[in-house]
Amino acid sequence: MRHTCLLAMTVSLASSPPASPPAANSGARVAVTVPAATAVQFDGDLNEEVWRRAPVITGFKQRDPRDGAPATFETEARVAYDDHAMYVAVQANDPDPAQLIGLRTRRDEHSPSDWIRVVVDSFHDRRTAYEFAVNPVGVKQDGYWFNDGNNDQGWDAVWDVAVSRTDRGWRAEFRIPLSQLRFKPSENATFGFAVVRHIGRLNETSTWPLLSKNVNGYVSSFGDLTGLNLTDSAKRLELVPYLVGDLKGSTLFVVWQQGREGTLDRGTFNLGRDVGGAFDAPARNVFLVK
Repeated sequence: MRHTCLLAMTVSLASSPPASPPAANSGARVAVTVPAATAVQFDGDLNEEVWRRAPVITGFKQRDPRDGAPATFETEARVAYDDHAMYVAVQANDPDPAQLIGLRTRRDEHSPSDWIRVVVDSFHDRRTAYEFAVNPVGVKQDGYWFNDGNNDQGWDAVWDVAVSRTDRGWRAEFRIPLSQLRFKPSENATFGFAVVRHIGRLNETSTWPLLSKNVNGYVSSFGDLTGLNLTDSAKRLELVPYLVGDLKGSTLFVVWQQGREGTLDRGTFNLGRDVGGAFDAPARNVFLVK
């Protein structure tokens, strides 16, 4: 069992993202993305020029606990892209940011935190999708959806996200390389798309569009993301350095859990790279090279 702790986060008084033309509200199931003319700087502040042009996605509905009811707090999302990546900016409003929950855990480990999830059906088959998630302290999760409602948390991708906290709530800025997605090149491509927000203290999950529990399937309920001009399938490699520690010794986490004293034997560290690439098969597409 892993030991987790709640970390305090610094409040930023950064200005709110500028107003954008509406793209999708509670009754819409189509969102529009825009091309990014310049590189997007990942700081979680959402001050880049592209976010002033990107239509806003609003009107989130609850999935839990009141299926179909309006979300308690407003959430806004915007989407942009360039030749290399897809970008998603999410503003999660909260009248009491001090109550946000962010647990510092290992990547892909579930915790009762606040979460923002971006889910992309890039092949637009209404059955498969890639999920990218982050909590307020920057812990990442990713996974692969298949057969419309089954989830593989063992899928790992190479992607980036930045988070920030403001007096309005918190923000997440995602960079998802196109090399991690499977899609058909087209000058007028359409992806299936959904954004999911979880509010830890309310145990509330809201989504755009509504992903109702009363409907069979999950991916098949996604909205459409349009405005994509993707003429290159972008099957490039993403290289990310990493450091792996191998600790050998007593049952460390059991020791921590039970409050007992324990010792660690000598461990080893390996330096390597994550190599990410997208392939036609819906299998894990990240390899560890040591």
